[in-house]
Amino acid sequence: MEQIKKILIVDDSEIDREVLRNMLDEEFEVVEVNNGYSALDVILKKGERFDAVLLDVSMPFCDGINVLRILRENNMDVQIFMVTVEATKENIEKASRYDIADFIKKPFDKNEVLKRLRNKLNIEEKVKLERADIDEIKMYISDLEYIYERYLTITGQDKKKDARRAYFMKVMLNKALERKIEIGKLDGFQIEMICKATYLCNIGNMLLQKMPVDTSLKDGNKENDIYRQHPVAGAHLVRLNHSRYCRRFVDLCSEICLHHHERLDGKGFPHGSRNNSIYAQICGLLEKFEELFSGHSKHDAAQFDSVIDQLESDSGFVDSKVFLLLKESKSEIVQYYYSDK
Repeated sequence: MEQIKKILIVDDSEIDREVLRNMLDEEFEVVEVNNGYSALDVILKKGERFDAVLLDVSMPFCDGINVLRILRENNMDVQIFMVTVEATKENIEKASRYDIADFIKKPFDKNEVLKRLRNKLNIEEKVKLERADIDEIKMYISDLEYIYERYLTITGQDKKKDARRAYFMKVMLNKALERKIEIGKLDGFQIEMICKATYLCNIGNMLLQKMPVDTSLKDGNKENDIYRQHPVAGAHLVRLNHSRYCRRFVDLCSEICLHHHERLDGKGFPHGSRNNSIYAQICGLLEKFEELFSGHSKHDAAQFDSVIDQLESDSGFVDSKVFLLLKESKSEIVQYYYSDK
């Protein structure tokens, strides 16, 4: 049975707390406090654990930014959503210093609030896909694959690299089911969508030469500046489909496109985000693994272990269970390379 996530609402407005509680209490365990000091007391002194905190920016005495700062200074890695009437430039700059999950705007939109929480907490929306949804999603995936494969052919790039990454994702997801490693609710079609999104994670490369360089992503090298924008470009491209039938795949694929180069320590790109889905983490790890492993002349078990050691030495990369899944998939991955010769 899937464990219910626990949410702390911190807001001095009783009405706003009630509105949020009514939105969330069917899906989450909800705890409320009416000021910043009480939030710090519950988390730091009483040691109560939460999966997410909905933190009002504007509160008397100890506002949301101060609570955020104190929690991060005490190494609290809980997902924190800043609640505000308007996400001003000043608030965004202040909050970004301490790593937040997202902003939630007042007045609250139930669908938007739930979407943001589910996305960051890796919760699959409890919606049964109808036949029409599945058919349209498959059609959209087919269209994306067609234009991406045309691009790869025209530019003379290796198509097998993306196919390998998608196959290894499937192996790792099935391994998670087999070993009962919790990485979200998985069924056959969900796994298929994740693998397709993994195949398409670099689709934004098609648009790079037509995009203006975003100065916020610069690191001094023009070619690298442009490359670092492909996750944003890919996410925007996937989101061009606004059909409600495709929303589940669009959300999943755009998140993987946008975050597969991010890192848990915040040193990735394009935005230095720490709060990325487990699927984006697996995709990013597989891309790095593929880059290292395929570059060797031998693709045997010893070389696999050597690459794993190299990747694991980078402790800020991904969650430990992502490494575990990759290691558990060793025999299947080595066999795939052997069969592909």
